[in-house]
Amino acid sequence: MEQEDQMATLLRIIAEQSKFSPKPKKLNSLQLVKIPFSIIESSDISFAEAKNLIEKMNRMVGTNGSYIDVLNDTIYKDEKALGIVLGTMVTNVFEVLDDVSLNDEKHFLILWVKDLNKIQGDVEKLFEVDVFKSKIKSRYIGNEIIIGKRRLTIDLNTDKSVFCDLLFKEEEPGTLVGWGEISEKISGFEDKGVKLCKKDFKDIENIKTGLNKDLYDIGVHNQLFSQKKKMMYRNY
Repeated sequence: MEQEDQMATLLRIIAEQSKFSPKPKKLNSLQLVKIPFSIIESSDISFAEAKNLIEKMNRMVGTNGSYIDVLNDTIYKDEKALGIVLGTMVTNVFEVLDDVSLNDEKHFLILWVKDLNKIQGDVEKLFEVDVFKSKIKSRYIGNEIIIGKRRLTIDLNTDKSVFCDLLFKEEEPGTLVGWGEISEKISGFEDKGVKLCKKDFKDIENIKTGLNKDLYDIGVHNQLFSQKKKMMYRNY
């Protein structure tokens, strides 16, 4: 995934998750946004990459009135306070945080966001992208499935390579490919008028399942291939 696409995708995630966060009490004040790591990772962005993208975003379009702070690794307990009082030292001054627990850093990317709409607009203008249309994409080039930075090599002249040739024939995801067509290409001859047996269906289903597992094993957790009745398609 190109860095511009990653930035747009991360902004979309922040915007979507901000809807579940308490709104700022005052106009133009900071909003606390917590994003589960699982959501970020499912979009092929690691925690370290998210931090770097936010730093770059702030350098490119951030201002005193619009920016994003990563609070992870800046959260501390006020030992002098009665009870548990958590705050952040991101500004080098202890500032109390509401709605944050001691274990949140293990499970969430924790952000302070100021004027997300302006940041989003500036990024869209700079990169000529639509943040809310950003999404993960897959390609099949030179016998490799490419999803972001992840690459899965497919052995040539195998059932999996034939499957991928057909499923990536159309650029648009969601294009349906019949099991009969897949079976014909794999077998190497046309079986017009011949009904597929249960074994044929199972063999094709096993190819799909195997490819999804191979992708999962290299860190792609969004299922790429799915089936609908006797049709196969790509999800993205």
